Amino acid sequence: MQTQQQQFEQSLSQLQQAEEQNQPQAFNEAANNVVNLLSSMAQQVNLDQQLNQPLQNLQQSAEQLQVDQPLAQQEQQVRDFFNQAEQVLSQMSQNLQQATGGGPTEGQQQQDEGISQ
Repeated sequence: MQTQQQQFEQSLSQLQQAEEQNQPQAFNEAANNVVNLLSSMAQQVNLDQQLNQPLQNLQQSAEQLQVDQPLAQQEQQVRDFFNQAEQVLSQMSQNLQQATGGGPTEGQQQQDEGISQ
């Protein structure tokens, strides 16, 4: 899991650099790496069935990115990609919290910390 986190962080860094440099090829590659990584993570935690549609939507949004057009001309496609990635991550998080019983909410955690001090 540590290796996947490192890959994810590297992909996010590549996405930021590509966006800053307006390099559609690098952005496209990084976006596809994110799709592959999230798909792999979903399989590892047995959520690939529940996340099938959101992952397909993410894959489709990555496919909409054109390597021969500047990113500035693809603003909506870039936004769509990030919105789809956010949905996958949110649903993955919700499903994992339900499967594990969830953790304390921020308010509960602050209360508990106040009690232990």
